Amino acid sequence: MDNLSKILHNNAVSVDTQHLKNPEDQQKNFEVEVEALIDLYHFIEQHPDEVTKKIMKFMPPVNAKVMAEATKRLRKDLGSEA
Repeated sequence: MDNLSKILHNNAVSVDTQHLKNPEDQQKNFEVEVEALIDLYHFIEQHPDEVTKKIMKFMPPVNAKVMAEATKRLRKDLGSEA
């Protein structure tokens, strides 16, 4: 959950990846966001109760690129476990 904490902190201080000028910073922030989304997925999977699922609907919107990359990585990881 360390990555999730980082991304939530970044959102709290209004860090917007589109305004980062350094491409390395953009890539680093992208990676942090992807890992945080993967962590969030695993958190929800471990706590599949209805309250958790309902409260997660209030999470801030996720960047489409971040969601696509996290989905791709999760499918790869989950496919290798099956």
